[in-house]
Amino acid sequence: MNVVPLQLKGISQFIGNDDLALLELVTDDGLKQLAVVCEGTMIRQFGMRLSDVPIRHKLLPEVLWTALGGEKKEKMSVLFADFHEGEYIVFLCDEELDKRWPIRASDAVLLATLAKLPMAAEQRVMERCAAPVDTSGKGVVMPMALLPTELLRKELEKAIAREDYEKASHLRDELKKRDSQPS
Repeated sequence: MNVVPLQLKGISQFIGNDDLALLELVTDDGLKQLAVVCEGTMIRQFGMRLSDVPIRHKLLPEVLWTALGGEKKEKMSVLFADFHEGEYIVFLCDEELDKRWPIRASDAVLLATLAKLPMAAEQRVMERCAAPVDTSGKGVVMPMALLPTELLRKELEKAIAREDYEKASHLRDELKKRDSQPS
């Protein structure tokens, strides 16, 4: 299995939508990135971890990780294994037990952040989903294929309401492409 190590670089808000953000995962060389869509609840969770709030050790994910012996788990990692219909297929992996548990991408990044777990993506995920890191500081480059289907539908409705027919056309094409793919 050919994997590419990743690390959390930061969080970027969607302009005009305070309830969505992108988690920026970058390669060790800092040249490529994966973007993970994150909703408001998770944005607040990351904010508490990144600002290191004093009660952090009492928050549910940290308590559960400690209670389940996570501090002793040296062979745990997060793997972005695949991508399907706008969603990453992600696993929490235990090399010692040779087990994998499916986990939502934003939850996986949160767990990796609080438990200091290594993260990686399979090479095929990087080839399909990675974008160059934007060094201009203007934002995060994200292919449309990475947006969840439900978000695409909402953005299509907004584009039509704003009479932004070019954007609506691109969104419609992506949705049609997903509808034609076998599950």
